[in-house]
Amino acid sequence: MAECNDQYCPDSGEDNIQLEFITPIGTTDNVVFQAGTDLFVEVYAKDDEVGIEKVKLYVNGEFVRSEYRAPYEWGKPHKDDDHRLNNLSAGVHEITAVAINKDGVQRSETVSISVR
Repeated sequence: MAECNDQYCPDSGEDNIQLEFITPIGTTDNVVFQAGTDLFVEVYAKDDEVGIEKVKLYVNGEFVRSEYRAPYEWGKPHKDDDHRLNNLSAGVHEITAVAINKDGVQRSETVSISVR
């Protein structure tokens, strides 16, 4: 299994982890937002066999914060803690969630958003 600390890690093999974005806009890719938007992100993560240890969030490869229990949320109302989601600049941004189960197995999902 790859060591990753606060850096993005690829999926680490077969797993039973369910992971999907609830917001922004479910699993739809290429969502468009206005420049200056404070983004709210919610992720669904579940592993029926061993459970989820934590879910990490990255914006453009930069670590935002880990959540250790559901609901897995970043941004509003946690905007003071999640400054990388505040006042988004124009461009395409990749939001990546990495769920890690209690056995250390991980799975990632990425959604792209456009800010204009």
